[in-house]
Amino acid sequence: MRPPRRPSSAAGSWPALLSFLGVLALWELAARSQAVSPVFFPPPSAILGRMGGQGTLERVWLPCLATLGHALSGLAVGGSLGIATGVLCGACRPADAVLTPFINATYALPKIAAVPLVLALTGSGDLLVVSLVAAACAYGTAVMTRHGMDQLDPTLTLAAVNLGARRGQVLRHVVLPGLTPYLIAGLRLALLESFRMAVVIEALLAVRGLGRQMWISGSWFDMESYFAVIIVLAVLGYASVRGFDVAAAALAPWARRYELEDIR
Repeated sequence: MRPPRRPSSAAGSWPALLSFLGVLALWELAARSQAVSPVFFPPPSAILGRMGGQGTLERVWLPCLATLGHALSGLAVGGSLGIATGVLCGACRPADAVLTPFINATYALPKIAAVPLVLALTGSGDLLVVSLVAAACAYGTAVMTRHGMDQLDPTLTLAAVNLGARRGQVLRHVVLPGLTPYLIAGLRLALLESFRMAVVIEALLAVRGLGRQMWISGSWFDMESYFAVIIVLAVLGYASVRGFDVAAAALAPWARRYELEDIR
């Protein structure tokens, strides 16, 4: 007997979409009726008009590409480093004894505290942002991968070895499928962290991107551009996570949280 199908996330997203549109409608009415100051809360129609107006390419879309590049580059570097570290700690006890205490001791430290050190090593610019984003992403993926290594069933590995499987076959057919759900969870969290960290560093150090543009717009009380950047950043984050979920469902259909039926 097949288990009952859970409602698709597409159907479940309608209430959220309607709520969002309702908030925009109330915001528009409040701004038009002067219930709230249109200087600080311009109507959504004006914000959308600013997103398509003159100079939008330099104010919004080019910074959007810069932030996307910072986030995804840092995710690629930090995610790879974190996964390698987690696998190493799970497979090698001496490495675990050395690296795990260091990870636990430094995980709670704000990554922004490393700005002076990384700035001295890399200089200001894109490399600085990518380095800090990579550091932020590496921790989460390392912890999740290490936890996944602990959850692997050793009897499955022993059974595969007893049946004549080579080391590469055990890794490909036993370890990797069991570890994949934890890799997906770690990378998904790292993806969200990559955008947060990129925007913070861009704003703090005036590096080209949405973070710097948002800070400049807010400083000059150009609230239409300010909210336009926030909307673009929110859409960018949502689209990235949604795309990641689709890719995860296609590549790892056995992972329960990432069934294709749930994200169509």
